[in-house]
Amino acid sequence: LPKQFGDLCNLRRLQLDHNRLVDVPMSIMQLTALEMLNLEFNQLMLVPAVHNMTSLQVLILSHNLLTATPPGIGNLMRLRSLHLSFNQIQKASPEIGDAVNLVELLLDHNELKEVPAEFGRLTNLTDLSLEGNDLDRPPSIILEQGCEVMVEYLSRILDARTSRLLFMDNMKLSFLPPEMLDLNGLTGISLADNRFSELDPIIGTYTDLTALHLDRNLLSLLPSSMCNLTKLRTLTLDGNDLKDPPSEIMMLAESNVQELITYLRKFREAEITNSLELTGYMLRSVPYAVALLTGLTHLSLAENRLTTIPSSIGSMRNLRSLQLSANQIDSLPPEIARLASLEVLDLENNMFEEVPRPVLELYSIKKLMLAHNKLEALPSDLCWLTNLEQIDVKHNDLLEIPPQEVISKGATVVLDYLRKFNRAKWTA
Repeated sequence: LPKQFGDLCNLRRLQLDHNRLVDVPMSIMQLTALEMLNLEFNQLMLVPAVHNMTSLQVLILSHNLLTATPPGIGNLMRLRSLHLSFNQIQKASPEIGDAVNLVELLLDHNELKEVPAEFGRLTNLTDLSLEGNDLDRPPSIILEQGCEVMVEYLSRILDARTSRLLFMDNMKLSFLPPEMLDLNGLTGISLADNRFSELDPIIGTYTDLTALHLDRNLLSLLPSSMCNLTKLRTLTLDGNDLKDPPSEIMMLAESNVQELITYLRKFREAEITNSLELTGYMLRSVPYAVALLTGLTHLSLAENRLTTIPSSIGSMRNLRSLQLSANQIDSLPPEIARLASLEVLDLENNMFEEVPRPVLELYSIKKLMLAHNKLEALPSDLCWLTNLEQIDVKHNDLLEIPPQEVISKGATVVLDYLRKFNRAKWTA
């Protein structure tokens, strides 16, 4: 193009589409009265800064070889249509978000990975084309809901940068917004009325959080990483179908969220130490998440209100110590017999009327605590637990076999008595 184009100071409309232009002279950007510039279907790799073209309403740059958006677009307050389709743009300039009167923005068929949060300022936008890009941000569920929802989504991300409060209610999300990775220091997050079936453990890295709203989702579990949220004071979970934490923990959390954080910390630590202590929570059932810790070597559920133990206990093949004292249990599931490494079993202060049959198959057991139950007799087959070093059956007032004088002499004498009792039974 001849440089003299820049002298056409009253020019309002310039169409140079479908040519072979490889560059545009700087002088053309002096056309401050220009309202429409069409340069599509050329071979442009670069367009000079357009910040002086303040009258521009339509800028068409589609079907070129551009790798970046023209600088200065944010200064074009009258711009209504911007066409950048079918280029090689890898990153859209955030300053496009300053062209707040944009109604139409075409960025389809480029090489974009993300849409800048600054596009959240484009509240007049009604036509946004992004297909033909491999976008990571925003997530596809946001793109599918159309221009208005996407601008609202980006606006909320943008606001969160300064307010440190992220509101993502009712966005049909099933996973955390990827833009959250750049939002350090958030103090409040609201994800209510979405589709979360699980919460990414990365939520535990937002250690400045004081409020977290997760109402009306599809959550069944909370990640143990939430134990890091030591500043959390408000947590809402209404309208979910939580399997864990159990209702007893959630009731405690209603008055003090840190009770829940402490509970989750126990699970977090157990993932490392393989030891879990859930003593004194007044639990009526074994928490669902316990069964997920299959590598546990020590588990204490003492001082609760348990009446049964789930069959899933049998999956903890490494368990060496199981504390179930001070509950209301009267039987054990057959799966207990699978705990081939179990050495300590504490069943004190429960409701057992007989030694549970699966206990007789725990051949590694060294310590068996059965005090304060309702036992009437010890089964003679107990004698086959040859590794047993300690047995406590005190305060079983109905116990007749073995007699008290035998029991008082310790496990070796008890086993010997039961062995003789067993032999006598078979030879009689």
